Amino acid sequence: LALGRFNLLPRLAGLRVPTLVATGQDDRTIAPANQAQLLAIPGSRQVVVINAGHGVIAERPEVFNRELLAFLTAAKL
Repeated sequence: LALGRFNLLPRLAGLRVPTLVATGQDDRTIAPANQAQLLAIPGSRQVVVINAGHGVIAERPEVFNRELLAFLTAAKL
């Protein structure tokens, strides 16, 4: 019940860190509309991984690692 009232969405626009939003195309845990809300973070980037659900890192590690490395390289991190 408490998590239902816990809403940090208004604060997302204030974040100033490079953010990669990695989501699975078949994620049934977090709705696509909720995933897209994270794009309110300035400069954030979303990667939708095909043939993956909620566990993108475990389900498609080769794709996740490639995307993460590209993101970190582009962000100079």
